[in-house]
Amino acid sequence: PWNEPEFSRRMLREHLDESHAAATRTTPERHHQFPWLWAKLGLQPGHHLLDLTCGPGLYATEWAKRGCQVTGVDFSPAAIQYARDLAQQAGVTPHCTFVEQDIRTWLAEAVTTQTEKYDAAAILYGQLAVFSRSEAETILRQVSQLLKPGAKLCLELLDAQRVDKKNNTWWFTDETGLWGESPFLHLGERFW
Repeated sequence: PWNEPEFSRRMLREHLDESHAAATRTTPERHHQFPWLWAKLGLQPGHHLLDLTCGPGLYATEWAKRGCQVTGVDFSPAAIQYARDLAQQAGVTPHCTFVEQDIRTWLAEAVTTQTEKYDAAAILYGQLAVFSRSEAETILRQVSQLLKPGAKLCLELLDAQRVDKKNNTWWFTDETGLWGESPFLHLGERFW
């Protein structure tokens, strides 16, 4: 239920929790990664960048601070509100547009209605892996239609060699967390 308001709020809490990198990268990791992304995407002030699955805008706001016009799309209401607030606090609101929508829907509409093309696009933190193969192919095809000739896409993929392919089950309990604000029992099953 990623776009359900309460789950979205709990997921945002995980995004912003600097004690782990399970939902996004920690601040030191982002600060280390950011100059590399800037250089590899060939970004310059004034460029238009598309940040798909932007989450709470942690990358989008940094790109805007450097002078990019950023469009961030995510379907988490809490993350999008946080991104808007973060951009306002950073003084880059005029350089950021955050859209609360499923990227599949947004892309389908943008391909048919949008006249502006992007200088670069990013789909970070392995988010493409949450979609089926056919959905991922459609997403990539639509993104390519929104990019200027020669524009670059940073597509961060999961390392298939490091994915745990063992079938297993697990369980745990907690008083509160991502799955709810009251005590819960989590039962998990993974199969390849």
